[in-house]
Amino acid sequence: MSLMGFFWVEPEKDYFKSYDDLLQDIQSKRFVDKYIKNNNNYNFFLDLICSMLTDRQFALIDKDWSQAELNNLGLNEIDLTENVKLESNDFFSIDEVLNRISQYKEWKLGFYTSGTTGRPKFISHNLGVLSRNVKTGSRFQKNIWGFCYNPTHFAGIQVFLQAFFNQNSIINLFNMDYSIVERTIKKYAISHLSATPTYYRSLYPFLHESCPLVERITFGGEIFDDQIAQMLINYFPNAKITNVYASTELGSVLAGEGNTLKIPEEFKDRIKISEDGELVVHRSLMGEDTSLDNDLWFSTGDIVTNEPDGTIKFISRKTEMINVGGYKINPHEIEGIINEIHEIQDSIVYGRDNRITGKVLVAEVVLRPGYTGDMERKIFEYLSGHLQPWKIPRMIKITDSIDRTRTGKKVRK
Repeated sequence: MSLMGFFWVEPEKDYFKSYDDLLQDIQSKRFVDKYIKNNNNYNFFLDLICSMLTDRQFALIDKDWSQAELNNLGLNEIDLTENVKLESNDFFSIDEVLNRISQYKEWKLGFYTSGTTGRPKFISHNLGVLSRNVKTGSRFQKNIWGFCYNPTHFAGIQVFLQAFFNQNSIINLFNMDYSIVERTIKKYAISHLSATPTYYRSLYPFLHESCPLVERITFGGEIFDDQIAQMLINYFPNAKITNVYASTELGSVLAGEGNTLKIPEEFKDRIKISEDGELVVHRSLMGEDTSLDNDLWFSTGDIVTNEPDGTIKFISRKTEMINVGGYKINPHEIEGIINEIHEIQDSIVYGRDNRITGKVLVAEVVLRPGYTGDMERKIFEYLSGHLQPWKIPRMIKITDSIDRTRTGKKVRK
């Protein structure tokens, strides 16, 4: 199906919006809410684009946040009704819109991210940071993007900017039934996919045929999953696989082709590894966050290692390491071994309190569709042959699904 000139497509709703539609809607827009909410995906991006035609600061709000959550952010009903009047939007083309956006240097976009004090932190970025890794030019103008993120979250904004700045078509795959994703990729000739490893692992059992038109697959949001990346090659034989390291605080700063990341030459004096193996970055690379102290270096909470070729390898989140009887255990290592078992679709490992060892390991496992039986025994036997005894979970639970955050990340209990 030809998507020439289309901006946003919702396949399940048979909903199409062209760039001409977008231009007309921009022209007719007179006000934009200061707090942009994703009640409707197309209208969300329309509001976001119109906000970029100002020198003001805006913030993103999830539509399903409860009143209690909004109160925890310090927001009330009056705040959510604030809006900004737009200047004349008498544009003749999307090119003119993009040119005008580039002229607004004071525009900022704010994100709420989980905080350690019980109240989420507010992080804001200007367009320079948000578009730090956006590439434009004739070679990118025919890309067709499969959109696999929540629109209000940082990774979703990154995909949107890459597509919009090149006037690409965006096909919404977020929350689509996995059983129809492959058909959708083929029908709309999607060339670029960007999602979390969890998304790809959930999608994999529903892939049956090769999708040769996909040119690039990007991993982000979680630790890179080399196993699922290798499995995806069977169905996306022409795709280049990229791993992106980004966070709400930092934006997108590192990328690589596999489980290692390359530090850009211009950032080498502003990204380093501490003595205890934690990735730290200079404050100049970060967004504005009033909750941070005045230290010049920010501790990311990510444990990494230096590789011989000068790249860095992500190991785990510092807070995810589990202390079992004095042994510091990386749950991602165990999940990787469990997921090698053919019948396993996904897994999560976490610690449960224990009076003797401090913590014991528990694994929750999701089976691929159609598999049943005594999988606990098979998993124990497999782990016994691949892991040291203290890394083997004491308890294995077969479950229908793994709890996830709004961004799609696994919830460790």
